[in-house]
Amino acid sequence: MAGVGAPPQQMKTGLNIYKAGIALQEAFVILFIGLAVKFQVAIQRLERSEILPIEKKMWRRLLYAVYASLIFISVRIIFRLVEFSNGTTSENQILNVEWYQYVFDSIPIFFAGLVFVISHPGTYMQGPDSVMPVATWRRKCAERRQRKKNLKKVVDENDGYDAMLLTMQADVSTGIK
Repeated sequence: MAGVGAPPQQMKTGLNIYKAGIALQEAFVILFIGLAVKFQVAIQRLERSEILPIEKKMWRRLLYAVYASLIFISVRIIFRLVEFSNGTTSENQILNVEWYQYVFDSIPIFFAGLVFVISHPGTYMQGPDSVMPVATWRRKCAERRQRKKNLKKVVDENDGYDAMLLTMQADVSTGIK
């Protein structure tokens, strides 16, 4: 919307849209932090009442990694808001000094990723409860393929039109397509 050769009003509109998007991103980060704190309080309550099984007590380090990562990401988001708050003119020192980009843009994102390299979720999410559920659409596709195989087998075995009709009626009555 706001390219290099765009009129000043269009550049200002594009910049405002960009800043609103970045602010919305930060709002969602803050919302997520609030939900994480609510989770932390609930899980601590379970720990104190000794309801939480011993093998589930590795949550703290992973949650702190999430907090650290979100802080690094928030630093970058705030930098992005400040970066364009003075516009895109040559008087805006943030746009003209390269080390600002490295310190406040690249390094926080590097550390946000490094936190999860050091404290990888896979080291904490182990055991029988750690298996991710199969996507519903994959299961339905597998069931559909199996029904087609069964239908072909029934038709081939009976070599008849009646068997195919019975299978199609069963699919219609169960609502399966």
